[in-house]
Amino acid sequence: MRRTRIAALLLTSLLTTQVVAQDDYRSRYGHAEMNISCDTEAQSAFTRGLLQLHSFAWQQARASFEEAADNDPDCAIAYWGVAMSYYDSLHEHPPAEEVEAAIGALAMAKKAGTRPARETAYLNAAAELFRGYPDVERVERDRNYSRAMQAIADAYPDDDEARIFYALSLLALARRGEQQGLLMQAAVLLEPLFAELPEHPGVAHYLIHAYDDAGDREPGISAAQRYAGIAPLMTHAQHMPSHIFAGLGMWAESNASNANALEANPRYYHSLMYLVYGHLQLGQWQEARRLVAELEAFADSPQGDRQELRGLHLTSTWLLLETHDWAAAAKAPAYSDRPLEFADTLYVRGLGSAHIGELDAAAESVRSLTSLIDNLDTANNTDLVVRAQLIRIQVRQIEAVIALANGQDDEAVALMRSAAAIEDGRGINRAPPDSGTGLPAHEVFGELLLELDRYAEARQQFELALKRTPNRLHSLLGLARSTAKDGDAAAAQEHYRRLLELLAEADSGMDIVAEVTGYLAGRR
Repeated sequence: MRRTRIAALLLTSLLTTQVVAQDDYRSRYGHAEMNISCDTEAQSAFTRGLLQLHSFAWQQARASFEEAADNDPDCAIAYWGVAMSYYDSLHEHPPAEEVEAAIGALAMAKKAGTRPARETAYLNAAAELFRGYPDVERVERDRNYSRAMQAIADAYPDDDEARIFYALSLLALARRGEQQGLLMQAAVLLEPLFAELPEHPGVAHYLIHAYDDAGDREPGISAAQRYAGIAPLMTHAQHMPSHIFAGLGMWAESNASNANALEANPRYYHSLMYLVYGHLQLGQWQEARRLVAELEAFADSPQGDRQELRGLHLTSTWLLLETHDWAAAAKAPAYSDRPLEFADTLYVRGLGSAHIGELDAAAESVRSLTSLIDNLDTANNTDLVVRAQLIRIQVRQIEAVIALANGQDDEAVALMRSAAAIEDGRGINRAPPDSGTGLPAHEVFGELLLELDRYAEARQQFELALKRTPNRLHSLLGLARSTAKDGDAAAAQEHYRRLLELLAEADSGMDIVAEVTGYLAGRR
C-alpha cells in the first residue's frame, strides 16, 4: 500500500513537472500541438523547437530539436526539425555548408528506425527543399516542397501544423516571383486557424507576412497586435508587428515594437534598421544618427561581425537618402564589397552626385549598376532577376536627375515614368524599409515634377506614393507643397496639419518644421 502511494506521488510529481515545463515555454514561445512518436522528454523538447521555429529562432530551434534527438535516439522526426532550422524559406538561401548539414540531419532520420507514415511524409517533404542542390533552382525545390506539404495537409485534415507549413510555403513561392495570389491563398488558410489557435506563433507570424507582402496591411493589424504577446521571449516576434505598423505609417507603434525587440536582443540589426527608418520619418534625425553611429562603433569593435556590418550598411544608406544629404551621399562609404550590397552604395553615390551636379560620377554609377543588371538578368536564379528590377528603378532615378541637370526635361519625366511603372508592376509591396533600399519611385517622380513647376502632376505622384507607403515624411511634404503651389489652399492646409502631427516630436530647429508651422501660421 505504501509503495503504491509512493508510486502515485512520484507519477503525480513527474506529470506536474512536465506541465510546469510546458506552461513555462508556453508563456515564452506560444502554444502548438504536434504529437510525435517519441518519448515524453523528446516530445517536450520537440514542441519547444517547433515554437521557436515558427518565430524564426533558427539556432534555438536547432538546439531544441537536437535535444529531442538526444533524449530519444529513435525520434526520427526530431531530425526533420534540425533540417528545417537550416532553411529560412522567406529570406536568403542557406550557404552550402548549412545545406549539407540539413541533408546530413535527414540522413540521420533514416537511421533512426521505423516511424509513422505522417512523420515519414514530413521528412520526405523537407528533403524536397534540398534535393538537387545546387543544380536545381531554389524556386523549383520550393515548389516541390509546397506540393508535398499540400499533400500532407490533404491526407491529414486534422493536422494544423501541415496547413500552417503549407501556408508558409505559399508565402515563399510568392517571394520567388510566383503568382501573387498565393499570398491571399495563404491568408485564407491561416485566418480560420487564427481564431482556433489564438496562441500559435506561426499563424500570427505568417499572417503578418502575407498581408505585408501583399501590401494590404489593414487586415493584418489583429495579428500584429497579438503576436508579440504570444511569444514574449522571441526577438522576431517583438519585431514582426512593425511590418504592419510601418507599412501603415504608424511610426510610433513601429518604433515601440522594435525597441522591444532590441531590448530582447541588442544585436538584432533588422529591428535597428526599422527603428532608424521610423525615427527618420518622424523627423527625429538626431536619434537616427546616434543609432547609426552606435552601430558603426560596434561593427568596428572586435565583437562586431557580418550581422552588424549588414545593419550598418542598410541604416547608413537610409540615413543619407531620407535626410536628402546629397553631398554626403555622393561620398557614401562602402561597408560591404558583396555585389548586391555594393549596388546600394553605388545607387546612393550616384543619386547624391547627380543632385550636386557631379554628373560624371553619377554616370559612372549608372554604368556599374547597368552592368550588374545585365549579369543578374542572365543568372538562372529568380531571386536575382527580381533584384535586378529593383536596381532598374534605382538606375532610372539617377538617370532622371542627370537628364534634369542637363536640361532634358522630357527625358527626365520619361525615365521617372518608367521607374514608377516598374515599381507598380512588382507584385510584392513589402513595408518600408524592406520594400527595397531605394527611395520610392513615385516620390522621386513627384519631386522632379515639382522642380518643373508641374504641380498638378506632382500632386498625383505624391498621392500614389502615399497610397503605397502611407505617412512617409517626404511624400507627405511633397503633397503639401504641390497642393499649395497648385492653388488648393484647403487641401494644402490639411496636408500641412498632418505633417505637424507627424513631426510633433521632431528635432528642434528642423527646416521642415519651420516650413510647416510657417504655412499654418499664414507665412506663405
